[in-house]
Amino acid sequence: MVGEWGKMMKRMILTLVVLSALICGGEEISFNDPAMLSLNSGEKRDQTLTLSDSPAQNVSSLKLSWGERRHRFAELNWRGKQRIEPVQQAWAELTVFIPETVRVGRIGLRFSDKTGEIFQFYPTEGGLKREAWSTLSYRISEADVHDSWGGNADRKVDGTLRFRGIAVNFPSGSGSGEMWIGK
Repeated sequence: MVGEWGKMMKRMILTLVVLSALICGGEEISFNDPAMLSLNSGEKRDQTLTLSDSPAQNVSSLKLSWGERRHRFAELNWRGKQRIEPVQQAWAELTVFIPETVRVGRIGLRFSDKTGEIFQFYPTEGGLKREAWSTLSYRISEADVHDSWGGNADRKVDGTLRFRGIAVNFPSGSGSGEMWIGK
């Protein structure tokens, strides 16, 4: 009976990962230190990452800026080592501010497992609002993986998950723009 209870509890565990102040394995991570994130090929892609006062808030937030569309997405790589212990399912929330005139596509979260396989997830709840803060919710489970690559490439989570970063997609012809991450 204890074994069945343990299995049921494991299925019911929902780990909350909040990315405006990421809580991962009980540790809070804030996006107010741009040194903890790096842009993959930022200069080549005409993209920058800075700390800036966010719209409609009197707090500093991470600002992603890009010039005329030189690449179809931005990749923000997290330098920390925070992990999520193995669970059937976890939840993550990311808050973003998109100005009225800016067009962005989907915003994905990336995690890796112990083999180095990268898993990308897209929001399962919440949508992008213009000129307002949006909270995007992500269900983190094998069934919700949008894409995976590297490691043993089996699309199965092996061991703990490590938060790796954020991917922002830009629609064709979207032009230059900026957005804020975390409030």
